[in-house]
Amino acid sequence: MGALYFNERAEWDYTRIFLPFILYFYEVMMKTLSELREKLRIYNKRDIVVTYHANIQAYVREIDIEEVKENIVCPDKLVYFEAQGYYKGNEKLNCYFAYEKNMFHRYVLTLNAKIIIVTIIKINRDWQRAIERK
Repeated sequence: MGALYFNERAEWDYTRIFLPFILYFYEVMMKTLSELREKLRIYNKRDIVVTYHANIQAYVREIDIEEVKENIVCPDKLVYFEAQGYYKGNEKLNCYFAYEKNMFHRYVLTLNAKIIIVTIIKINRDWQRAIERK
């Protein structure tokens, strides 16, 4: 089995080891914002699962869970996202939803057959500058 990862000169063949990972991350990072919006529109509110942690964070930060679900199924306010790869077979994303110039929400989501909201963060600063720093 180990011989599969060596090339003809008995050196490690890194392309065989890392190429699947590189291709996956390239595919994830090349998704555009409009593709993600279309993907989120396929789901409905019944497909959204809110974790215990996200419920607590929404309560502490005075964010309505129904508003969060509405933002996800109708992602018109989605302005930026970061793909974080896979977690337990689910695609994990940081999504930024702008409300005003100085206020936006950040949701950490995992996507599969359902959308799982991992956490909800309310940020009161210029969202454009925050995204430019990333």
